[in-house]
Amino acid sequence: MKRPVAWGLAALIMAAHAVLSILLLTQDSLTSDEPVHITAGYLAAQDRDLRINPEHPPLAKALAGFGLMTGEVSFPYDAGSYKTPDQYPLTRLFFQEQGNDVRAMTARARWPILLLSLAFCPFLFFFAKRWRSRSLIAQLFIEPGQNIFVLFKRRADILYLSAQHNNLIGANPYC
Repeated sequence: MKRPVAWGLAALIMAAHAVLSILLLTQDSLTSDEPVHITAGYLAAQDRDLRINPEHPPLAKALAGFGLMTGEVSFPYDAGSYKTPDQYPLTRLFFQEQGNDVRAMTARARWPILLLSLAFCPFLFFFAKRWRSRSLIAQLFIEPGQNIFVLFKRRADILYLSAQHNNLIGANPYC
């Protein structure tokens, strides 16, 4: 494939990904575990509290939490489920009983992940061009966010296990 055609095709795919992602940012419903991850991310970003939902790496959740910090939200710090920490009742309080705008919270939490996936597209393209890999170029057709989550999950697992080994964070008492 000639260089201008490849660059144009890659730019078109990235633009389509950006447009579709932005359009669907507020129209997609929440996944089954997304509210728990958003709640945990808010606590990780706002208070550096990793007790909620410790079974998943904190990087993507913290990015979602940083998105929530751009607006005003009310968090139930005085709830018993925050003190224990019980993630599902706490998530229900945060999303349903605090008077927060769930649609706006969801959109703000998704923005950092979307921006990260958009930033990842050119790196994937340049890497594929550098190594002349048609299969990597084909990866641009797949939702780039999937690649980012896999990439950061592995890195975050390594960092989490390293920090736990060095006693920088406590072990999960619920396992």
